Amino acid sequence: MILCSSLKKIILINLLSLGLIPSLISCNNHVNIKKDLIFTELYNGEDPFDTILEISLINKEVSNLTNYKLAIYNRSSLIYEYDLSKIDLVSNVILFINKGSSFVLNSEVNLIKLNDNYLTPNYYYELTYLNNVIDVLGYKGINISYVNNESLVRLNECYTPSLTYNELNFVKVRSGVDKYLGNTLSPISKEELLKGPKLSEYYLNKEFQNNLLGGGGILEVSSYSLGDGDTTNFRFNSTLVKGGSTRYLLIDTPEISHGSGSYVDAEPFGNEAKRFNNKILVNSTKILVQSNMNFSLKDTYSRYLAYIWVTYEENPAISDYFLLNHQLVVNGLAKFSTYDKYETMYFKDILYYDYLNYGALYAKSLGLKIYGEIDPEFDYL
Repeated sequence: MILCSSLKKIILINLLSLGLIPSLISCNNHVNIKKDLIFTELYNGEDPFDTILEISLINKEVSNLTNYKLAIYNRSSLIYEYDLSKIDLVSNVILFINKGSSFVLNSEVNLIKLNDNYLTPNYYYELTYLNNVIDVLGYKGINISYVNNESLVRLNECYTPSLTYNELNFVKVRSGVDKYLGNTLSPISKEELLKGPKLSEYYLNKEFQNNLLGGGGILEVSSYSLGDGDTTNFRFNSTLVKGGSTRYLLIDTPEISHGSGSYVDAEPFGNEAKRFNNKILVNSTKILVQSNMNFSLKDTYSRYLAYIWVTYEENPAISDYFLLNHQLVVNGLAKFSTYDKYETMYFKDILYYDYLNYGALYAKSLGLKIYGEIDPEFDYL
């Protein structure tokens, strides 16, 4: 059984590298539940009252919503229930907004204003048919912010009802971006999400360094000295910034041995993470280092904090670069560092932070490397 499990994971990793893995990822397709309605977005704006719940009718043959209900729970307590049969459908999208919301959407949808401010990013939501649950959003029994200063948008590949909330079915979009409301569009495909962000031209005109802060700009690497899984010593093609030891943002790879007398203990998959990182750098044709806009340029050890962009192309376009930080996470060789959500940089309305968060959830779901496997070269004794 262990050999079969390991072989399965190897196959999945190979498929991921070919861009084929997303079709194998479950979206919780429960065959015995009614498949007419699903939650498609939980929007959050700057105003705390502007939480908007979107429900989409995915069965176009349904003309009315008799026997369908929306239920809202605070922990395990039902605080509100809405009979969807009262809606005279004008489109396949239904938006519920809070009583205190001033939000206006310029499109023809079924817009329902609730008689109180029931919608929050940490409540639990159910869709039912004949009092049987058909789709859910959030966690029943606890109030946990499964989305924070962002909006949840359901991935188009996951338009299938689910009896349990699965974070892999949704992508998190920057707060206040409302162009995905009132339609059934996702900003990105699951395949793109797993490949990670691309480098936007928006950041090409930014400075790498703004006093002691990062400016969000990029510098090309002229040379480097290889390090471990998440630290490399880079030199830059710049007269202003020479370079130095650089710590990869938002990730933490397992430790490697630093020799006798070191206070740092080696950890499983530390050497593999180091080899993975170093192999990509050695085989690259160009490397770009990007600072974190408006936040600390260096850590307490005077290491640069950065995103590392790599390409194998000889004459690369911006779209040919991939984010090495993300690749380490999605392959199960780095933890996603969630200690502080302090960045604002994004691609396709999705924060770098949330690309990496999704990659970590994906790796955990498969039990890859640090998320469930045994390192054959590590002495656990």
